[in-house]
Amino acid sequence: MRYKLLDVQQVHQDDIEFGTCEICMYIGSVEYAVALVEDEEGNSLEFENGEMDYDCWYHYSYREIENVVDFAYWFSKQEFETDLTAYRFWDLVEDYYRDKEGEAE
Repeated sequence: MRYKLLDVQQVHQDDIEFGTCEICMYIGSVEYAVALVEDEEGNSLEFENGEMDYDCWYHYSYREIENVVDFAYWFSKQEFETDLTAYRFWDLVEDYYRDKEGEAE
């Protein structure tokens, strides 16, 4: 199955609670991306790019797509045997950058 990237939107949220206890807890803001993807059957899927990093005092980590147009082209050429999940989609961003680094060498 093939998918195509329709849009990537930046989201900003304020007043997000971070931390695990009263000593390290704090309120901050978070920016992340939401990717809108469509499958071959016309079904829309939305993938939020970001997750709480529990190993790093509850910081929010995300992967950025710097060149959305180039990534969308690369992504449209990928073939998938199983349904695409949010984790797999954002792992593909890392695969994309690895492929780009390989082309540069």
